[in-house]
Amino acid sequence: MINEVVETIKYHITKKMIIRIERKDMFETESINGFPIMLSNRFLLMTVINDFHDEGYAILNIENIIDAYSNEHDTFYEKICISEGLQDISRPKFLSSIYNYQQIFQSLQNYEGLVSIQCENQVKRYAFYLGIIKDVKDENVEFLDIGMDGEWDNETHIIPYDEITQINFGDNYSKVYYKYYDKSLK
Repeated sequence: MINEVVETIKYHITKKMIIRIERKDMFETESINGFPIMLSNRFLLMTVINDFHDEGYAILNIENIIDAYSNEHDTFYEKICISEGLQDISRPKFLSSIYNYQQIFQSLQNYEGLVSIQCENQVKRYAFYLGIIKDVKDENVEFLDIGMDGEWDNETHIIPYDEITQINFGDNYSKVYYKYYDKSLK
């Protein structure tokens, strides 16, 4: 099944078509719509589109994807998204590779904005982090999280790579947060 999913994603990248990604056992969002941009043997970089609105980028672990498709119902939606200019989003220049977590997070350290990391399929808890990458290790990322009150957490979070299901950046939530939080708290 994974080979079929990968081939479908490759086809949609080549044709610059919108795609729906279905993921297994996610606490929050099981499906994501957008234009796939880049694929490695482990990860997919795609735009995220919600209600005809650009919601930035998502990096997804391929092993969590159970289906990737577009169908006749998506044709009209895709036509509107293209007319709204949502197909013109390209790979961010600072993100040269999505081969492994270390490369992804090292690249994201050069991103001028906040990044979110989600650990969605955890049995005991769902974790959402919004903030900045402090350090990239072999097995985890050290992350400084900003709370709903705009204050930085006192401790750096150590997030194991095997718990991460989604990495987002450039979305409206993080862009608005980035405008208003106290940057001197870093």
